[in-house]
Amino acid sequence: MPLATLIRRSSLPCPEVSVDQALQLLSEHYGLSGTLKALGSQQDRNFLLDTGTRRYVLKICHGAYSTTEL
Repeated sequence: MPLATLIRRSSLPCPEVSVDQALQLLSEHYGLSGTLKALGSQQDRNFLLDTGTRRYVLKICHGAYSTTEL
């Protein structure tokens, strides 16, 4: 990936997704529920979901990134 692309993407804002919105997404798309905790990240929104029996990480990235880059 060209350096200019990396520099441009480093200044992209994080997606604005609240804990409630992330919980709704997890429920609707994956049938998951539980306790959700926001994790720190510079360019993405990352959440830790604890269902009581399993733990998952939800990563929401900016639309400028391709699936391959994730």
